[in-house]
Amino acid sequence: FLAGRHEHGREGFLYGPTFATLFSPFAILPDSLGAMLWNWFNVAIMLYALLRFYREVLAVRWPQFSLGQFLSLTAIGAAGSLWSAQSNAAIISLILLAGVEIVNRRFWRAALFLAIPVHIKVWPIAAGMLLVALRPKALALRYVVCLAALAALPLVLVSPAYLAEYYGMWGDTIVTRQIEPRHWGGIGGGYRDGWTLWENLVGPVNKRVYSLVQLSAAA
Repeated sequence: FLAGRHEHGREGFLYGPTFATLFSPFAILPDSLGAMLWNWFNVAIMLYALLRFYREVLAVRWPQFSLGQFLSLTAIGAAGSLWSAQSNAAIISLILLAGVEIVNRRFWRAALFLAIPVHIKVWPIAAGMLLVALRPKALALRYVVCLAALAALPLVLVSPAYLAEYYGMWGDTIVTRQIEPRHWGGIGGGYRDGWTLWENLVGPVNKRVYSLVQLSAAA
């Protein structure tokens, strides 16, 4: 990314330019050190988010639910992402922090915490839209501003032309992953989603029917 080369696609980089910019401090270090610090960062931000969410949201409403119970349950669910060094732990942590900030009526912070995950993976926009729908006057404009500001953040490292090209390739990669005939090797190495189950248990997937199922589930 820093050298002006990108390899998007099935075997290449799957993330957006803002994430590439934010990840650069880890990437420029030797792999052994950068990977260790990335793992520590994920553990730290998740623990911080869980503690704040428990103390400022859950404990206020359900005092009988202990911190030990909460951390034990979340550790079970988070182990896979933390062990594999995926970005999902950081994404969920930022969404939890956004919820905390909404409760505390700090809406700019909430909008920023909701916008960052969208620039890592696209699906967190669902969480952002849900929370914006709950507080539209306080969050809608702030959310759009934060999304736009983060989209322009890579300009501190790369040229506008390169950034525009990168966004185009990232968009093509996202679309390709959704419409290619097989989702990353089936059940053994692919998504654990309805498409994969249909494909492996029934046969070829009817894309139009599957799209209707997706839209119905989304609604």
